[in-house]
Amino acid sequence: VDVHWPQANCQEGYYTRTCTTTAWQEGLHTFIAIGTDDDGSETYASIDIEFTNIAPHDVAMSMWDESGEVIKAEGQMTWRVNEDQIVELSARAEDSMDDLENLHYDWDFGSSTDGRESRVPAMWTNAGLITVEVNAIDSEGAESGWVERWVDVQNVNPIAEPLPEVMAVAEGQSFTLSGVATDTQSDIASLKICWDVDPGADTDGMG
Repeated sequence: VDVHWPQANCQEGYYTRTCTTTAWQEGLHTFIAIGTDDDGSETYASIDIEFTNIAPHDVAMSMWDESGEVIKAEGQMTWRVNEDQIVELSARAEDSMDDLENLHYDWDFGSSTDGRESRVPAMWTNAGLITVEVNAIDSEGAESGWVERWVDVQNVNPIAEPLPEVMAVAEGQSFTLSGVATDTQSDIASLKICWDVDPGADTDGMG
């Protein structure tokens, strides 16, 4: 007797007494087995199986820089970036086939997207260790739970441009020096420029 399963995609093949299969949508599914003997006579048997929803799971997070290069995580799965650096974060969860294209993603810094994968821009203006969290939600409201990663935001040192060469001046003669320094956009408003006009004196203990 040959047995086949016309409504199932069996891993063992079309003709098989044991069928390993699944359903790509939630709900009640009927599977039919047809047995055929050498004379061509057939008999049928069926079984109803209820497939329930599963929550999104195995959320993978990635980060890219401005040029589209992947930023690899370092120790303890921590990304290292500079303050004011614009990056792109992505999250991709696994779920049943009928839910994958309709996933909803919430990020802890306020962004939300819908679709198979979430991609959002991000930037941090303060140096320090930052946490980033994302939660995937399917159309039935099942959640992956918040998945956390760490970002080590590095401070960028200000840059002082070299001073122009000063011509010799007479003792007691006044002159003016102009200095230019740059920093990240978030620090420029609080940037202080200090002058050391007497290298022989150390009044502030900083050389």
